[in-house]
Amino acid sequence: MQVTIDGVPYAPACAISSRIGIAITTHQRADVLKRALEQHMKHLPAGALVV
Repeated sequence: MQVTIDGVPYAPACAISSRIGIAITTHQRADVLKRALEQHMKHLPAGALVV
């Protein structure tokens, strides 16, 4: 569906995906990285991408 109001095109709200980036600083702290990744994997929604 295409909607234009006063010449401005709008997209359905569901067509826009949210993107969140998280950086974990772990220089010389491997244990911090391990715990952080475990917690992220535990709480991430289905289909979330971890890079």
